[in-house]
Amino acid sequence: MQCVLLALAVMVCISGCKKSDDELRFKLDGKADDWQDVGPLWDEAGLPGRGDFNEIDIRQVRMANDEEYLYIFFHASPSVQQRFAKQQSSGGFCDLYFDSDGDPATGCEGVEGFGYGDIAGYEVRLWITLGTSMSWPSGKSEPFIVYEAQLPGEDGDFASGPEAFHQSNFGDEQGLIAHGPDGVELAVPLSRLGLAAGMTVRMLLAENAHTFQKAGYSERTFTLK
Repeated sequence: MQCVLLALAVMVCISGCKKSDDELRFKLDGKADDWQDVGPLWDEAGLPGRGDFNEIDIRQVRMANDEEYLYIFFHASPSVQQRFAKQQSSGGFCDLYFDSDGDPATGCEGVEGFGYGDIAGYEVRLWITLGTSMSWPSGKSEPFIVYEAQLPGEDGDFASGPEAFHQSNFGDEQGLIAHGPDGVELAVPLSRLGLAAGMTVRMLLAENAHTFQKAGYSERTFTLK
């Protein structure tokens, strides 16, 4: 039996079936060995260092896709496990916004970007955060990581809800996200992002280590093959 020690309640569920590891293009294990042929889209996400809140520094970010998934590798320092060894608590990682239709006039509006200002024009937010679990009766704590692909609500802002696509590596779930010695690795169904092969997508990455500084936000575009 495990109890979740997240500051906010996260419902752990699988929305759709996951391919087996052999069917995915990359093995989701937080190791960068199979990403050597993919160049970084970000050489440094946000700002160097761990910021005022001592969160994880996201360095390089790599992306690739197949006909079904967008794969993302976040090179992180320290790793999730290294952070947890010194700081046994939940925490932020990043938000990644997708302008899926290529039109900045559509999508979210009035989303608070703290140091960035209002965020608008994105159809999907990939919200990635860290949690902790405690095994009973041993009392041993372990970290896990969660992502949700969220859509804007009627108020134009993003929120967790029944339409959000949720994945984690909590307990026995072992969904489409993992952390390891090199960073955080995940796969998101293209259908959940409104993307398909041949499209070019505009993205905004908000690194939680520097979320109160405008330089902690950075844009890139990615063309799906």
